[in-house]
Amino acid sequence: MMAAIRKGALLLFAVLPLTGPPPSRLPIKPHGYYSHTSLHNLIWSSWGQPTTTAHGTFTFQFCVEESCAVSPFYDEPAVVTLSGAARCHASTIYTTLALDVEATLPDTSFQGYRTRLPACAKARPHARPKHG
Repeated sequence: MMAAIRKGALLLFAVLPLTGPPPSRLPIKPHGYYSHTSLHNLIWSSWGQPTTTAHGTFTFQFCVEESCAVSPFYDEPAVVTLSGAARCHASTIYTTLALDVEATLPDTSFQGYRTRLPACAKARPHARPKHG
């Protein structure tokens, strides 16, 4: 079962449109004791549909007792689900990401995680030409 939507812990750096090629990698913002986090080797099914799922790898460092300079990297199998298709100007974007890491993690921060993706930026009005 997915956890309630929490804000701020898992943040993607880009809006994800339903059109175009699916990403093989999703960089995410680390938080807490997690460092150098990413989702990669993503293989998507049903890309472009209102809901799509990928199987891939969740890579991270867990730096709690030692410096991240000496902490090992971990690669764990993960399932990513994108959903909540919504209009964004001339395209449609995914608005929700759910992450299920298929391993025991050092803490539960990313287990069964669900979050909202970056919203569609408001269109800026066209600049009016200067006269005179």
